[in-house]
Amino acid sequence: MYFIVLILIGTVIPFLLMKIKSRWVNWSPAIILLFASIIFGIKAAVFPGEGMRDLADTLYFLLLGAAGIGAIIGGVIVHFFKRKR
Repeated sequence: MYFIVLILIGTVIPFLLMKIKSRWVNWSPAIILLFASIIFGIKAAVFPGEGMRDLADTLYFLLLGAAGIGAIIGGVIVHFFKRKR
């Protein structure tokens, strides 16, 4: 349930930026969120923590990844909306 909410939040972000005329502004949230997810994933794999810190790094990786996937979905939808105009 929580991951679905994050995917929906990630999907809404490109719609909020839809009125800006730049082509890359719709993809920037997805790039930023997925880049942050990759950084947390590498940090969790290379520098393992003890107990709850390791769990928190893995959870951040999953949360940012879910929001990044939602931003990709939202970017694709906005791309097709702008193409039809």
